[in-house]
Amino acid sequence: MSTSSATASPPRFAALALNMMRAVLPGLQVLDTLFPTAPFLLADTPAELTFFASNMPDEAAEFYARFRQSGGTQPILPFAAALPGALEAATAADQPLLVALHTTNAVDAAASLRQAESLPPLLLLAPEGDNEALQALRDIGYTGRCFFRLIQDETDEGFCLLSAETETAVLLRSLETAGKTAAVDMRFASHDGDEPDTLMVFLPPGCQTWTQASLNPFSLVHDGTKTPEGDRQYAWLWFSGEPHARILLGPTAQRFRRVRVIVPNALTTQNLRAMRLLINGTAVQPHVEVWSERSGCVSAELPDTLEAPLVLGLWVPEGHVPEGGNAKLFVCIDRIELSS
Repeated sequence: MSTSSATASPPRFAALALNMMRAVLPGLQVLDTLFPTAPFLLADTPAELTFFASNMPDEAAEFYARFRQSGGTQPILPFAAALPGALEAATAADQPLLVALHTTNAVDAAASLRQAESLPPLLLLAPEGDNEALQALRDIGYTGRCFFRLIQDETDEGFCLLSAETETAVLLRSLETAGKTAAVDMRFASHDGDEPDTLMVFLPPGCQTWTQASLNPFSLVHDGTKTPEGDRQYAWLWFSGEPHARILLGPTAQRFRRVRVIVPNALTTQNLRAMRLLINGTAVQPHVEVWSERSGCVSAELPDTLEAPLVLGLWVPEGHVPEGGNAKLFVCIDRIELSS
């Protein structure tokens, strides 16, 4: 399953940009409209996920609408449907709400925001917005804006922070303070005319370079119907109802080359040995490690040509209804490991 929705900025840089925002505004709540290429999925930066139906074919929108987050309890909704609840939750918690937008959906977002009872105080445009997007957002009240660039070696990505409540100069000073707290090299680049100065953030080589990640079931974004059991230290997730399950791992192509699925219970040895993995809908023959009659792990190499978003599918031949149960179970996992 593919879509026309994409984000050009490396997920690591988008996560760093969000972390800068959190340094400026502790307790920040985030509505991430970059789904399904959401760069915050694996970056330990919790965000509520939503998507723009107009950015993808109807088939893709219906497919992703079945996915759930936060342990499988919270559905992922189109942006216009998710915005009122996000605003209400942020207001009730007395916390600021930041909406992360991609330049390609900023004009559509402006139309939805215009209908909202109040505006989120901050927007993060990733990558840096074009004139049409910026003008559309300025017209509805986002008059404060500042540009900043994250630079590391040969990679240079721009972002734009927009505010409906704070002046441009205040935003720049806040970002400068956040960068000094993070002990990174920051410089201003001056512009002629009405454009605000750009804050240049120079990251040390190797800063925030990820080599592996281990995903707990509570953090998975999947289309299963069950919710995880256990706690944040150890949890497991049963997939039921269908012989296959799909898990969104986001824009992993730039970071990881191998995926391992830890399976504490496949119900039968045949299920474990016959398990198949699907990467973006294409079946691959995994390497199977058998630990006991029903437990082990399956792993596969990720292709060099992999493009985001990565949807990992699991398939087993048969399910069973446990004694006293009412749903057919197929496979139980307790984590997914990614490595470079």
